[in-house]
Amino acid sequence: MVQSRFSSSVVLTLVCFALGIVLVVQFRTQGKIATDVSAQSSTDQALIISSLVESNASLRKEVNRLAGELAGQGPIPKAGSMEAMVEELNKLRMVNGLLEVMGPGIEVRIDGSITALDLQDLINEVWNAGAEAVAVNHQRVVGRSAVVGEENAIYLDGTRLDSPYIINAIGHPEALEKALSRPGGLIALLRYTYSGASIAVTRLERISMPVYRGRYEFRYAQAMK
Repeated sequence: MVQSRFSSSVVLTLVCFALGIVLVVQFRTQGKIATDVSAQSSTDQALIISSLVESNASLRKEVNRLAGELAGQGPIPKAGSMEAMVEELNKLRMVNGLLEVMGPGIEVRIDGSITALDLQDLINEVWNAGAEAVAVNHQRVVGRSAVVGEENAIYLDGTRLDSPYIINAIGHPEALEKALSRPGGLIALLRYTYSGASIAVTRLERISMPVYRGRYEFRYAQAMK
């Protein structure tokens, strides 16, 4: 919000500067007319005044055009529009894991050994159940996150995960719990497959999650103009 206000201030400053130039030109031209008016005929005076009006109108159009370009996509956004833009930007940042988030949800705790594929399936099951944000062992999960198994170990985005595996999901607690704990669901299958493991689903009133640890780098994709 501070950055947006700063940008708006810069635009206003530049516009005021440009308008100042217009006024200076106008005053100088009017001064010249006042000096020479006695030596001009009425026809010449009319032509000079008409030329002055057209020149000032052209300059003001140029000032408006430059102000629009400096503002980005047109006139300076109003306060309400600016707040909506910031709100939309924050939503996108939450989706991409670039903001710390908190809210109600569930915790899935697995004490025991499972495979990386099982953990990936469980994460996908949480997303499909309506989770708005997910973390595993306090590590944020985003759309580009990858779970990999290697030498009896599980890695999430290159970071090793150790048992117990704790999956936190922010969303509607009751809906998430019912979706995951339904008879014949994935957790029921995991409990049957790993009879020696303990798998529990708990509702939580408040969950906090850190930002995504990875980096977003685009080597090939570019924004369309």
